[in-house]
Amino acid sequence: MMCGLLVTGCGGGSEEGDAAPATSAPAAAAPSTPPPGGLSENERLGYMTRLAEIDPKLATDETMAIQAGQATCTDIGKGVQGAPLVDGVRSRFSTGGAQIDAAAARKIIAVVKEQLCKS
Repeated sequence: MMCGLLVTGCGGGSEEGDAAPATSAPAAAAPSTPPPGGLSENERLGYMTRLAEIDPKLATDETMAIQAGQATCTDIGKGVQGAPLVDGVRSRFSTGGAQIDAAAARKIIAVVKEQLCKS
C-alpha cells in the first residue's frame, strides 16, 4: 500500500509539471503575432483616440486610419508639405463619413507625425 501511495504522489507531481509548460507555450506564441500596422497596443490606442478627438468618424475603420496615416508618413518622408500634404490627407481620411477640411487635415498631420512617423 505504501508503494501505491508513492505512485499516486508521483503521478500527481507529473501532472503539475505537464500543466506548467502547456500554460506557458500559448503565452510565448502570442507576442509573435504582429500588431496591426506594426503598432503596439498603446500606440494604436493613442493614435485612434487622437483621431477620434478630431472627428469620431475617423476612428470607425481602424485599418484604413492606420494605412492612411502610414501613407501620410511616407509623403512626409519624401518631403511633401504644405497644400499637397493637406490635400493628400483630406483625400485619404475623407472616408467613413468623415468630411475633412484643411484645418482638420492639419490636425491629422500633427497627430500622424506624433503618433506614427518614426524617425
